[in-house]
Amino acid sequence: MFGRRRPSRHRWVSGALILLAVLWVIGFAGFVSSNGSGTVPTPTASDNLGIVVLTGSPDRIQWGMDALTDGRGERLLISGVNEITRAEELQQLLSDPLNLFECCVDLGYTARNTIANADEAAQWAAEHEFEGLWVVTSYYHMPRTLLEFRHRAPALALYPLRVEPAGYSANNWWYPNTFRILAWEYTKYELALMRIRIANLFSF
Repeated sequence: MFGRRRPSRHRWVSGALILLAVLWVIGFAGFVSSNGSGTVPTPTASDNLGIVVLTGSPDRIQWGMDALTDGRGERLLISGVNEITRAEELQQLLSDPLNLFECCVDLGYTARNTIANADEAAQWAAEHEFEGLWVVTSYYHMPRTLLEFRHRAPALALYPLRVEPAGYSANNWWYPNTFRILAWEYTKYELALMRIRIANLFSF
């Protein structure tokens, strides 16, 4: 009699890929349902706060400027500014009724990704002795941004300001353009989470 054939390596690989796909879909569903939900924590009047905008869309910078105008923070950092962009160019694009740009806005030119944004913001917050930061970025980018910021500066209190850019809809994730952005952002979030967990395992 012939013994039962062992599953081929191909079947094991196929099964593993299917399992990963199922886990990805489940995780993505949770990511979509929770993204942008929940109340924004309210800092106390005595908190010493700064505001950080991650570049990526013009709406983000204006949101940060509006937060500064409203008195949510003492200074504003625009992180990840293109090295050829001058302060005067940005100033002309923004609504600044209290003329705060020259006195209270700093431009960060070193960051080119979210990890570097977190490093740049953490250094800036330490220099100004801020206890917490209002973080301004797109709603789909916020989970990964907060993940990286908490990893780089765990002592800072973080208060998210989620921006919904034109052309995207947080409530209609199945729109092709929105789905593409969310799917890619969720994948990057999971990779960042895995990297941070591995780094924490080997930190002493």
